[in-house]
Amino acid sequence: MSKYLFYTGNTGFPFGHAQVERQKLIAKGLTLMDCRVTVLNTYGVHRPGTHSETFSQDQYDGIRFIYSSGTPYRSSSFLKRNLLKAKGTLNAVRVLYLHRRKKQLDAMLVTCNSVFTVMFYGIIGWLLRVPVVIDVVEYRGATKIPKSLFKKMDHYLYDRWYHLFVKKIICISDFLLNVAKRNKIKRPLIKIPSIVDYSLFDNIKAEPANTPFYLYCGSTHYFEIILFIIESFEKLNDNSRNLCLVLHGDSQRIQKVKELISQGSRKDAVIVMSNLPYEKLVSLYKSAYALLIPLRNTFQDIARFPHKVGEYCAAGRPIISTNIGEVGSFFRDMDTAMLAESYDEGQFEAKMRTLSTNSQLADTMGNKSYLLGKNNFDYIYLGKQVYRFIFDQK
Repeated sequence: MSKYLFYTGNTGFPFGHAQVERQKLIAKGLTLMDCRVTVLNTYGVHRPGTHSETFSQDQYDGIRFIYSSGTPYRSSSFLKRNLLKAKGTLNAVRVLYLHRRKKQLDAMLVTCNSVFTVMFYGIIGWLLRVPVVIDVVEYRGATKIPKSLFKKMDHYLYDRWYHLFVKKIICISDFLLNVAKRNKIKRPLIKIPSIVDYSLFDNIKAEPANTPFYLYCGSTHYFEIILFIIESFEKLNDNSRNLCLVLHGDSQRIQKVKELISQGSRKDAVIVMSNLPYEKLVSLYKSAYALLIPLRNTFQDIARFPHKVGEYCAAGRPIISTNIGEVGSFFRDMDTAMLAESYDEGQFEAKMRTLSTNSQLADTMGNKSYLLGKNNFDYIYLGKQVYRFIFDQK
């Protein structure tokens, strides 16, 4: 007998960055278990007119989705935008109530960044007698993105109170699991790490590069890490390798990165790209000599599990990172990845240099990371675990 689940809390589905991709793949894995998933977005965030073909339908890759505000697009009018948010919030209650009455709502899975959103769905779940499960992907108080006083308070409360409104908790990392245990949270817990669709990666071909290149893909929120990579690459001073940076986020920061590159010693060897179609990005991953993702020894980086790690594994190319957080838990230096012991430019550059001089090691390591990811991060395997956890199946 099919189970019915509403996936709520986030908005933007099916287009967005790491959180939407995780949402998409968990939902896709659940559908393989004959779970009828509906992704509920309360308001639109997309630029008017974009993705019109997708939004003319109510399913994406077999996953049903709803915008309860009535539109997936973000209005340029402040008043209209906030009226749509209010409409979407009220209509979400109506949608959930009607589906519960029709016996088409067995559980809610929430992914969000706000304690007030968790509280909202927790109360609805309590009223409708529907279990609410949360997917926790960050230690919100540790994020270094500039915040208002309200946001700081929201994130502080989220880290400490989110469990009060849910029945079960999914954590992306051991750090978040241990925080929950240390706070004596009496809720069932499970760890679901980075998640990736291996079948998609397997069907996209690499494009041979004239000059072998290192690749980093990430948000301008991690500006410090972008500079770290550029400086490590310049220290390497290897004229046989280029560096490709695929950046998304603040256009002014991307321009600042380009300006800093133009002043550097390897300016002709560093390429900056953005707004790539996903298939093109995957092809670049698979074409790279090595894939870079240094993590810092901060609560933020220890708590999270970058979505890119799973994607890098699926690309089958070697990963260069630091022995910190979840990367340090899953990977082994000089075997499944190159891991600098700390977040240090000299150590990171040394790992790049070791790999640069040994292409056979690079290929072998890429194959090993592919298998590690296939066994631990594939959405088919993780989808089964999430389904059994939510619905108490063995």
